[in-house]
Amino acid sequence: METLIRFFYKYSYTLLFILLEFIAFNLIIANNDIKKQRFATSANSFTAFFQKKVNTISDYLNLKEQNDILFQQLSLQNANSAKLYKINTTKFKILQDSSKVLMYEYIQAEVIKNSVNLKYNHFTLDAGTKQGIEVGMAVIAPSGIAGIIRETSPNFSVAISLLNIDLGISAKLKNHHYFGSINWNGRSDYKLTLDFIPNRLSITEGDSIVTSGYSFIFPKNITIGTVSKIEKDMSTSFYKLQIQPSVSFSSLNKVWIIKNLLNEELKKLNESTR
Repeated sequence: METLIRFFYKYSYTLLFILLEFIAFNLIIANNDIKKQRFATSANSFTAFFQKKVNTISDYLNLKEQNDILFQQLSLQNANSAKLYKINTTKFKILQDSSKVLMYEYIQAEVIKNSVNLKYNHFTLDAGTKQGIEVGMAVIAPSGIAGIIRETSPNFSVAISLLNIDLGISAKLKNHHYFGSINWNGRSDYKLTLDFIPNRLSITEGDSIVTSGYSFIFPKNITIGTVSKIEKDMSTSFYKLQIQPSVSFSSLNKVWIIKNLLNEELKKLNESTR
């Protein structure tokens, strides 16, 4: 208490000056409508600016949660997608089951390590055999295909990135039935190439490139990218198309691993015909 009294005694003139300034300022504002309006406007502007900053920070802090919610919604949408089913065309009167047979299953995972500047790029996922991941399964991001599982452990897995010169995928133009092979040439511009598309077809830049479905790995019509450059190979009757991938590999985060539930059946059938 004695310390507080000494403080007020020491700074009494300064405190008195501040008090008189505050009273004078309030008298000016109270008796001048123009100044009162300007003060109110300035106060509102400051409050709005401060609130905007607070909202920006709050939005940023909630961004991860919002992304997780969006990813869950996409997962639910994929779970109900017609792409997951094989239509059962068998028509017997005694058949009581659904006309669809579940062919694909999506497993969620998150990228915990990634490379984009090598010729043989890979990324690591936080899901492994305990979550049902197996070698050879497809990996897709919300915007398109990302790679194929190469190695697994109980809790983790490593996938070959689409930006890997060893990976080739069967692909086609979305509006045509012709298909070819899509690869990465190892260059730093991250452009893909699509070969074996006949040059008699009408193709324009911006056309969509999707999976052909001619494999046991990727379902049909999964987005790969868009045509960014068109060249004719003068030594053949094919185009040499440059493709801009739809996935931003430098920011690859949440993905799905696609499990083909009929894979073993298809493999055994194809092995028996050799």
